[in-house]
Amino acid sequence: MKESMPSAELSPEEQGFLAFVRENPGMFVTRMYKALQLSGYKGDRLKEGLIEKGLILQEETREGLKGRLAKVLTLTGKAASILEKLSLAGKGGDVHRHLQKMLKEQAELYGWKAAVEERIGRSLESVDVGLSKNDVKVAIEISSTSTPDQEIQNIRKCLEAGYDYVICVCSEEKRLPTLKAEVRKSLALRERERIRFCLPGRVKDFLQGSGPAAIVSEKAVVSEHVKKQKQLLDTNEAAEYLGISKSTLYEWIIQRKVPYVKLGRLVKFREEELRAWLEERSRQEERIDVG
Repeated sequence: MKESMPSAELSPEEQGFLAFVRENPGMFVTRMYKALQLSGYKGDRLKEGLIEKGLILQEETREGLKGRLAKVLTLTGKAASILEKLSLAGKGGDVHRHLQKMLKEQAELYGWKAAVEERIGRSLESVDVGLSKNDVKVAIEISSTSTPDQEIQNIRKCLEAGYDYVICVCSEEKRLPTLKAEVRKSLALRERERIRFCLPGRVKDFLQGSGPAAIVSEKAVVSEHVKKQKQLLDTNEAAEYLGISKSTLYEWIIQRKVPYVKLGRLVKFREEELRAWLEERSRQEERIDVG
């Protein structure tokens, strides 16, 4: 008797697609793609791959608009068995689910918006816990039973999705050195600067600040650099300081007229640099007036 396909052979997007089919029986394929924010090409590629693996069946029905033909998908018994095993495992098991819940509640205590299994836009993949506060987006990935290679894939997924920072939480301290070593080998310095590693009980060290300054850098968490980092202004504060609109400030940023610093995909400003810039600009205008 042929054994069922192990769930590890399915990508996270394939697992997500199967789960959506199970939860939305009878939904037309075109509506399914729209709900999942998938292009026709990507949706068809996922669908055809799962049909080839014997996990879904496609049928035609006359229940489309004005009696037109429409396509619907149903799970095979093999797919239902795989999803049942995934459900029992709980994507990492009871420990994983407990940590997700704990980290979500902890982040919310410090004013962060938090979502377990936050879905990545235009994708069927998700992050373990997604956080947002002010202009900062943080992805938390929990490492409990995954291999280092799988964790690197998860980190890349978060970085490519546009998260400013990725916090890798290891349930066991002995996993941290291995994961850090793998990250050093696999990712560029610019990417590593956006990654943090810690045990579950230390996540609050990154999140307890009133805003993004608390996680600007590792030094900002463990040294007196915290005070210096909190002096950074965001675009709203900088525009107010300069007495201009945000749209004008963005134009000046593009034209490189005003000093700023980049932190990941964020633009920040140092108050002392803005002050010096304003003073120099005033001196230039005075020289023009005198001339």
